Amino acid sequence: MIEILYDGFLKRARSIIKEIEIGDFSGSNEVPYSDQYPITKKGGGAILACPRVNMQRVFGGRKDVEKIICHGRESLVFLSEGVSIKGSRLEVVGQRSGILIGKNVRMKGVTLKLYGDDGLIVIGAESSWESGAALCIGGRSIAIGNDCMFSNGVGMRTNDDHGIWDNKTGKRINPSKDIVVGHHVWLGNGSRLNKGSNVGMGSIVGQFAVVSGDVEAECIYAGIPARKIRGDVHWTRHDDNDDMPKEYRVSFNGAVAQS
Repeated sequence: MIEILYDGFLKRARSIIKEIEIGDFSGSNEVPYSDQYPITKKGGGAILACPRVNMQRVFGGRKDVEKIICHGRESLVFLSEGVSIKGSRLEVVGQRSGILIGKNVRMKGVTLKLYGDDGLIVIGAESSWESGAALCIGGRSIAIGNDCMFSNGVGMRTNDDHGIWDNKTGKRINPSKDIVVGHHVWLGNGSRLNKGSNVGMGSIVGQFAVVSGDVEAECIYAGIPARKIRGDVHWTRHDDNDDMPKEYRVSFNGAVAQS
């Protein structure tokens, strides 16, 4: 039953971002509660880790900070191999909702909150997040691709938490919307992704920028609201021009960087 849930969440994630990688589910086991690994499960929620997960690495030995909560029928939190969530908090409260964390994802001081039924938060393999928060409410999804790099204080949310209504029609004008971050995206310090944000593969969002719509692939966006600053770029985690996974090179031809 739990494997069916996982497969359903993974299928949904891949319908949003093609080739998003999470990890091998086979042999996964439910994480038992202990003083060392603070988790809570209620109402049929499940917290699973693949057999190669090092729980000491996951929690980082700070049991007073990290916590995983999964409350709700047919809801799931899944941790793949190599995951680290030091100082972080993962919460699922609702039915048929899930958080999937891909292999070798590294998070420090990050809060993921998924409230309501039929929601999804997924972070692809090899991504890193220094600190921040993601809030997903009301059946929406936050999908983050593989090999993303998020700096400190990065925030995103699928709704405004308060309604705004048209006086004449009585219709709500700020409904919840999904957030999508493609593969190999760099989000700068303090940047914000509002509901409906869709960041293309390989792009860079500058520090303290506020995104509320589409960001083209392989571009730099900055400012409030975020605007395109430059196109046809790629970025690397280090100074080496070749330090970029080949599968994420859309238009980059591998030319030698000029000093």
